[in-house]
Amino acid sequence: MVGVAESTLRRWLAGPEFQAVYRDARAQAVSMAVGRLQGLQAKAAETLERAMSCSSPAVELRAAVAVFERAYRGAELLDLAERVGALESNVKTPWT
Repeated sequence: MVGVAESTLRRWLAGPEFQAVYRDARAQAVSMAVGRLQGLQAKAAETLERAMSCSSPAVELRAAVAVFERAYRGAELLDLAERVGALESNVKTPWT
């Protein structure tokens, strides 16, 4: 599709320089996707809030469970980030 033979692509993928450029491009693509998702958080929260009062007990229960699960997971991630930050600040590196 891109006009490069499969054998050439495999050879490129085996090289550390290409792998580094590929990882950077992939990280940039993921970062952009995460940014778009973060921009949708308010809308998603509004949707969950509406679902929690939609007069369908099954839907309301699923929405409430989703809120609790996400809130718990968010608290876990914040706690882990704080703990990792504390550990990193205590690590002695050869260049510091």
